[in-house]
Amino acid sequence: MDQNELEQQRFPVGRFQWIEEISASQRTELIAVLRQFPEQLKKVVENFEAADFKNTYRPDGWTAAQVIHHLADSHMHSYLRFKHTYTEDTPTITPYDEGAWSCLSDGSDHDVQASLKILEGVHHRWCQFLDAFTTEDFDRKYYHPQLKIYFSLNQALALYAWHCKHHLEHVKNCKITA
Repeated sequence: MDQNELEQQRFPVGRFQWIEEISASQRTELIAVLRQFPEQLKKVVENFEAADFKNTYRPDGWTAAQVIHHLADSHMHSYLRFKHTYTEDTPTITPYDEGAWSCLSDGSDHDVQASLKILEGVHHRWCQFLDAFTTEDFDRKYYHPQLKIYFSLNQALALYAWHCKHHLEHVKNCKITA
């Protein structure tokens, strides 16, 4: 497999592009991505066979089940990062080893129903929370100690909207077609 094909499999919607300024209409669109994501993911996997959840989206990639469990873990973290950032002055977030988490028993189980329910609940609460934000609230920042950068909640919102699309395509690519 050549590098271009591997890059396409790793980043089917392209790499995340940092956005410095986000308009109110862009923010509305990004929140809509978060709001719609759990239902979109459920529709993608509704016709999966058991083997599809064990399939990877690329060589040496995660299985569909691992991607879905990762989404639940990651989006819970992000929602809590938003809450900490809203209620604290530039908090330092706690990073985690997503690769190690994907190998844990709850991160590699092929039954994804609990993670789908987590995503539904987290996204509902997250969007409800975001709907009450002012423009200034999205300018609040947290510090990521691993990356050594500050994220505004605008940037984090854009990142997680991209994250939804990115991993939705990964899961789609795990479906075994006849």
